Amino acid sequence: MAIDKKHVKINDRSIESAGITKDYKEAIAELIWNGFDAGATSIEVEFDANEIEHVDQLRIRDNGSGIAHKTLSRTFGTLMDSIKNVSYQRSSYIHGQKGKGRFSFTTFARHATWNTVTNPDGQALEYSITIHSRGKDVYETTDPKLVPTDAPTGTEVILTNLFGVTASSFSNDAFMEFLCQEFGWFLFLNRKNQYTLSINGEELNYSRIIAEYDVFAVILDDESESKSYSFDITFIRWKTRIGDRYYYYFLNQQKREAAKQLTSFNNNPVEFHHSVYVESSFFDDFGVDAEDPG
Repeated sequence: MAIDKKHVKINDRSIESAGITKDYKEAIAELIWNGFDAGATSIEVEFDANEIEHVDQLRIRDNGSGIAHKTLSRTFGTLMDSIKNVSYQRSSYIHGQKGKGRFSFTTFARHATWNTVTNPDGQALEYSITIHSRGKDVYETTDPKLVPTDAPTGTEVILTNLFGVTASSFSNDAFMEFLCQEFGWFLFLNRKNQYTLSINGEELNYSRIIAEYDVFAVILDDESESKSYSFDITFIRWKTRIGDRYYYYFLNQQKREAAKQLTSFNNNPVEFHHSVYVESSFFDDFGVDAEDPG
């Protein structure tokens, strides 16, 4: 299998000073977000450990759209720039924008390989990308090969030669609490579309950080169109700070986020951690604008 080596358009010293996280929990979160950014609805984090809790490898698998081969020069070939910068809109479905997430593995692993299946223009391709922590300015790719057009798309990131972590690092209460804070609001936002995040086959139970919630409906008349709209509203107060600012999330009839708007409590010193989800067919024709600066 032919290996092609390509250089990242930034030197190794700059990679070190680019704000790459030093926390393994944040590093894993970056890789998980990359999956959700790619349209994944299911992400699985898996690891195996021996009797002394040594972890040989960590795998993060998603069912997203895969990594497009023709855009590798943007997605893997540059740092502090990303194709997501071009496509970014006011949406919770695009998280990373600087292209730093792919280097986050260096916090606790020596090697990372992305095995991906993508299907641009009805042609399914499979290939791999590898980065070594000691040569972060180079990424290696295998030649893409054709696979059956009905092959499921997605990406599996395999991290090997781990250091500074053990099996308990990925299963202790602090790690689970972190994942709940980081992803709980997003999973709740997409709960009706059955989004999941699992650790070794066990689905993340983010309800542990919900202090209280209330669900109610409001019906409003649109006199200009002589019709009424029903709005299903869910208010959540979280026990702790979450991985997003405090928003009203507006969902259309397909249960997808049409837009979001900051609540008035974001700059309030009171520790009031909350989210509000509003679902209605009224938002079916909403366009997504630039981020509301609040």
